[in-house]
Parts: sequence; C-alpha cells; structure tokens
Amino acid sequence: MSEPAIIRPDKQTFLAEENPFEAMMERFDHAAKLLNLDRGLYKVLRNPEKQIIVSVPILRDNGEVEVYTGYRVLYNTSRGPAKGGIRFDLNVTLEEVKALAAWMTWKCALVNIPFGGKGGVVCDPTAMSTAELEKVTRRYTSSIIEILGPDSDVPAPDVNTNERVMAWIMDTYSMHKRHTVTAVVTGKPVEMGGSLGRREATGRGCMIVTREALAKLGMSLKGTRVAVQGFGNVGSVAADLMAKEGAIIVAVSDKSTALYNAKGLDVQDMMKWVKERRQLAGYTKAETITHEQVLTVDCDVLIPAATENVITRKNAPHIKAKIICEGANGPTSAAADKILEDKGVFVIPDILANAGGVTVSYFEWVQDRGGYFWDEETVNRRLEAILVRSFGEVMAMASKHKVANRIASYIVAVDRVAGMHRLRGMYA
Repeated sequence: MSEPAIIRPDKQTFLAEENPFEAMMERFDHAAKLLNLDRGLYKVLRNPEKQIIVSVPILRDNGEVEVYTGYRVLYNTSRGPAKGGIRFDLNVTLEEVKALAAWMTWKCALVNIPFGGKGGVVCDPTAMSTAELEKVTRRYTSSIIEILGPDSDVPAPDVNTNERVMAWIMDTYSMHKRHTVTAVVTGKPVEMGGSLGRREATGRGCMIVTREALAKLGMSLKGTRVAVQGFGNVGSVAADLMAKEGAIIVAVSDKSTALYNAKGLDVQDMMKWVKERRQLAGYTKAETITHEQVLTVDCDVLIPAATENVITRKNAPHIKAKIICEGANGPTSAAADKILEDKGVFVIPDILANAGGVTVSYFEWVQDRGGYFWDEETVNRRLEAILVRSFGEVMAMASKHKVANRIASYIVAVDRVAGMHRLRGMYA
C-alpha cells in the first residue's frame, strides 16, 4: 500500500485548529473576503454538492458478515467531473472526506484542470486479506455507481489504496456498463490504460515547486539540506528526485521510525530497504531520532508528506527550515501558518505543492478518453509546464494582494471556480 495510515485523536477531542475542514475553510474565508465574493456565491462555494454515506457489507474469509461504512463527497462540479482519491482507513470520517474533497476542488482550479471530490471506507486494510479487500472495493463501488463515470466522478488511489484497487473499481464499473470504461478511474496499472509517470507525479511535483521556490530565494537544489516527514510514495519519490539533483537528504521518517544523517542519507538504499520490509524500522545506516525532531531538524527545506495537522502552534516556533513544501494535504494548522509567516518561512501550500498527482491523473483521463497514450518524457514535460506556470501565478497574486502564498493560492483557485458559477448562472 502506498501511504502510511492516518493516526490522530478521537474526533471528540479535536481542537478547532485540528479539524481539517475548518482549517481549510478558514483559508477559503480569507480568500473570499479579499475577492469580495458575492454573499450568495460564497454560500454555494462553502458547501459540498453531495455527501454520500453507504453501508458496505461483505462476507469475510471466516464466514462472518462485516459491515463497513463508506463515504463519497462531490464538493463542486461546476468546472467538470468530481475527482479524488479513495482511502481505506479506520480513521476515515465524513468531515475529513469533506475537507479532502474541498481541497481537491481548489487544487484542481489552481492548476486549471476541470475536477473536484473525495471518498473513503472505514476499515483496517492491514487486518484484511486480499480477497476481503477486493470484496470491500467492489461492494463500495457498486453502492456509489450512480455517481461514478468519466463525465461525473473519477476516483483515484489514496491512503492504503493503489493500482490494484483502481483496477477492481474499473472492472466493477465496466461490468455494470457492459463494456470496458478505462476513464472511470485514474492511477490504474499502465497495462489497463494508466499513465506513465503517474506513480512518481506527486513527488515529482514537490521537487519542481521546491526548485522554483529555491530559485526565488537565490538558492538551488544542489547542496540544499532537506528533511522529509513521511516515506510513502510522495515522500520517497520527492527525496529521491531531489537527491538526484544534488540535494542532501538529512532526515526522513515513516510511521515506524525516524532517521538522521547530517552528511546525507542514501535514499536509494532506504527505498530498497522499504520495498523489502515495508517500513524503515531496523535500518542501521543512520542515526535514529524522534518523529518530532524530523520537523524541527536543522535543514533548508522541510517536506511534510504524511498526514494532516503535523505542524501546529506547538512546534511551528521550533522549525528551522527556510522552505516548507507541503506534500501532504493540510499538514499545517491555521494557527501555525501565522507563526511561520512571522518567522519568514516560505510555505509552498498543499494545493500547489502536491498537485502533481492530480495533474497527471488528468493526463491519464485525457489519454483514456482519446485512446492515445503519451511517452513518459511528454508526461513529465507537460507536468512541469503546468506547475511552473501555476507557481508563477501564485507568486504574482501574493505580490498583488500582499498576502501569504497559501491565501494567494486560494484566491487564484476560488476566483476560477466562482468565475465558472457566474458564467453558468444558477439553475432553479
């Protein structure tokens, strides 16, 4: 599975700053105010279009029936189909899925691609057999099949889901439609209509925007010290690509351990270790540190690439990085944002930093619908062009409104979605 499970406090103990939806909407409100958004349009954009809850019953290998809960949220489809990952995790909640769907809407608008949605099933995939995972996937798919489709809602992999899960979704949908529909999901195996470069796309995007940020600060990747929190697909690929560009990866972590070497870690060797053992625990060619120390270690670039709300008002004052590239969704609380801004930290916000994955998912959707597939060089070149352009648009908006990069990103994104609503009018 591609990402570590999300672990956080019980929902009842959430502080306001730890609720991902409220944290995201606080930034939306700021952008809406600067845009002088019409009150009616503000209310439309602040609420998701559809929130779906389904029961997912399966017969387990031991003969017992288990019923799981599944969610799918379509936040805004004014610019095109809903789009977003499906995660399998015990901690999935409707509030979380709603926040992720909203993030996807703004992210897609920021890089100017026509998508926005998210989904999840409350289950523990580590305690399930492959056959049970397939049953959950297919039953969940059939339960939401009315909203799925290349023109309506296009799922993708997320936490604890991967190419195999996407293949099951595509097959289930195709069986119901009585013909093969490859464009109903992205993140599929290449052999089934997946895109070259898709697996590396989010990490590659982090590398591209970090390079642009460093250039803006008069620095380059060569010799830059980087710490990466999260060594799943996003973190490991970002670390590997940056190391190949000459960066020194001084610290990495996954849910099992955290590692440090001031002279630089051997990323390729660690990736080989994880491929064989599925976690970093036991790796001996580095010093072991605490998970919290990865965030506050002496470095130039910090990449939080695991879960939400890891940078808070408590640890933000101790962060030493000049640049934070948010590989995960919502890793920084609203309260921490203000602290980082006062410290002069250059934050590349999540809706820009990790947009590489959905951008190449868009490329996959386009290729499936056209029936013509690009080589990897073309995919990577077009990804870079979109992210470099989007980075420049955010910098221009930040300069124009004299706001932080995150708010500038939301201004660009919200303005595009609002503009589409103005053009379309309201159906009544």
